[in-house]
Amino acid sequence: GVVTLLLAQANNSTSARVATSDGGAHKWGSCALHSPHHGNKRTYFVLFARPHAGAEAACRIINRHPELTCSGDLFGAGLAAADARLRLGFTLASQQADVQGFLRLHFANCTTRVCGLRIYPNQLPNNQLNQLFPPGCGVLKVVFFRENATAEYLALRLAKDNATPNLSASKGTSKPIPFNRHLKLRKEWDTRITKVSPRAHTFRTSYEEFVLRLSESKETALIAL
Repeated sequence: GVVTLLLAQANNSTSARVATSDGGAHKWGSCALHSPHHGNKRTYFVLFARPHAGAEAACRIINRHPELTCSGDLFGAGLAAADARLRLGFTLASQQADVQGFLRLHFANCTTRVCGLRIYPNQLPNNQLNQLFPPGCGVLKVVFFRENATAEYLALRLAKDNATPNLSASKGTSKPIPFNRHLKLRKEWDTRITKVSPRAHTFRTSYEEFVLRLSESKETALIAL
C-alpha cells in the first residue's frame, strides 16, 4: 500500500546520493526542498488526486504513522491554503512564483523522515506542477484515483448540495456538472498528471485498493489478538 511504499522509499534513500526525477544522481545538499536546519535525509512525495476520490482519508491514514507526514491543501484558493500562505509570509501570487521556496519553508517544520503533500486539480497552474519535482530531491509521484467513477460523481454532487446555502436567492444557481462532463474531467486530469515529471518514480493506487488493504491489515491485527 501507500504507507509501505513511502517507508520503503525512505529506507532506500539512506545513502549520500539518490536517483532523482531527472534520471541522474545528486547529493542531498542540492535538493531545493531540503532545509539546512535538518541534518537527516528526507523523502518527499506528491499525492495527486481529484476531490472525493478518497485522498483526504488516505492522508489521514498516512499521518497516523510516526515517520510519515501528508500535508493537506497548501495551494489554491481554499481557507487551509490561505492559512498556510499567511503562516509562511506568502501571498497567492508569490507562492505561485516561488513554489519550491514555499515548500522548503513548509517542509522545514516537518519532523518526520517522509514529508509530502496532496494536490487537487486547479490548485496550481499546469505550468507550475513540475516545480513540485525539483532536481536532486527524488520526489515520489503518487497518483490516487477512484475506480468507481459513479461513486465519485455522487459524492461530488452530495458535497455541492450540502455546501449550497439554504437561501431562496441562491436556489438554482449551482447546478451539478453532467456525468459525461465529469468523466471527461477525470480523463483530462489523468492525462495532465501523466505528463508532470514523467521520469519521476510513480506509484498509482486506487481508493478501492486502499480500503481493501486497510481492511486486510485490520483483520490481521484482530487475528493476532
